[in-house]
Amino acid sequence: MSKTRSTYCDSLQPRLAAYALGEVQPDADLAAHLAECATCPEDVRRYKQVARILPFAAPDVAPPPELRARILAAANPDATATAVSTKPPAPRRSAASRRSWLLWGVACATLLALLGWNVSLRSQLQTYSTQVAKNRDNWQTMTELLNDPTVRSVALTGDSVQGHIWVAQDGEVGCLVVQGLPEPGADKVFQVWLRSGNQPVGVATFEARGGSAWTFIRADQSIAEFDAIGVTIEPRGGSPTPTGQRVLFGTLEALGSSQASSVLPITP
Repeated sequence: MSKTRSTYCDSLQPRLAAYALGEVQPDADLAAHLAECATCPEDVRRYKQVARILPFAAPDVAPPPELRARILAAANPDATATAVSTKPPAPRRSAASRRSWLLWGVACATLLALLGWNVSLRSQLQTYSTQVAKNRDNWQTMTELLNDPTVRSVALTGDSVQGHIWVAQDGEVGCLVVQGLPEPGADKVFQVWLRSGNQPVGVATFEARGGSAWTFIRADQSIAEFDAIGVTIEPRGGSPTPTGQRVLFGTLEALGSSQASSVLPITP
């Protein structure tokens, strides 16, 4: 079994990622390589970690505590009546009149509670649907990128951090996958920078789960025209220029030469 990463291993990275994402099944050659290689199975495991953090679910939003109390009160008119009876005496009304007003109040409270809950659920559903649509588009973009016959990958490094960026020839969209990221701290995010000369341009911000993350990078020109790529820790919302710790870096000159890892198209 091979103990070191080869150029062939680097060329397999998009195929390994697609396999981990469930987009393809390994052919005989890839399966044989995974059985013999000491490093590629670990890459697959890391890509599967990234796949598990794809944000397909919107965060849960619990109904406000007072809503539960209002619904319980509406469901138990006797308890409500008891609570009402403890108040200072009001002008005397007939029992039927008081009962009628009480029932109307309960009905109105129940209706308002249900309407409020319905609005909340509709808002959550809309947020969830929007997130699912966005991730479906991202998934399709990633699949198209990895299947592009001109796609190239470049390895990025940092202190205990590893990453790859995949870019098609003359492409303005790339995919960055990173493992081993540190905790950024409260109200901090990771920000991606493309550098041309001495001018860094912020192109994406992202968060990580368990030290793993992936994000799309979108530039206004071919990514291969930039010199380098880096990732820093910045305040939430991003910064106009890098201000925090750099955790990942790599040069991009190889994207325009044979030094980058050329990969084969991925087919299901």
